[in-house]
Amino acid sequence: MRLVVKTLGAIVLFTALSVPSPAWALDHLVLGGDLSYAHEFVGDGHPGGGAGLHVWYSFYDWVAVGGKLAWAGHAAPGADGEDALRNVITAAAGMYFILDIIRVVPYIGFLPGVAISIQDETEIDYLLDICAGLDVLINARLTAGVELAYQLLVGDDVLPARLVASVRFSWRHIIF
Repeated sequence: MRLVVKTLGAIVLFTALSVPSPAWALDHLVLGGDLSYAHEFVGDGHPGGGAGLHVWYSFYDWVAVGGKLAWAGHAAPGADGEDALRNVITAAAGMYFILDIIRVVPYIGFLPGVAISIQDETEIDYLLDICAGLDVLINARLTAGVELAYQLLVGDDVLPARLVASVRFSWRHIIF
């Protein structure tokens, strides 16, 4: 866990010290939603579907800060051994590194956060969301894209992980 925190701290420090003057930046705010397939790697694995919201503010054409809020439902064995719906709510905020100079916008993101699992009891775990995606500009304001995220959950017992594949739609507001 300390290695993750130190690595994220180094990335944030490097970014803060290496950014050029904001006078050259083309700022924009991105708001959107997504539909996703999520798979938990716990026990036999539990597939599920979900939806979410995302936001980021890009103050340069290569870096942005933002966050995600998502829900997924997984069919997982409950306390009685029968399959029951487990609701997983995730919230994360962090940095995105983007290449926003062409119509196809690739990005990667590192977002620490929390995951709340609700089934027989409620569990709250720390989360590290590492994502990669590709957005395509439909026009100057609308994008459609895909994202693949690996989410590592750090809790009391095991280190479960989730893989989330999403289809995204976003609206961009350009700020000069």
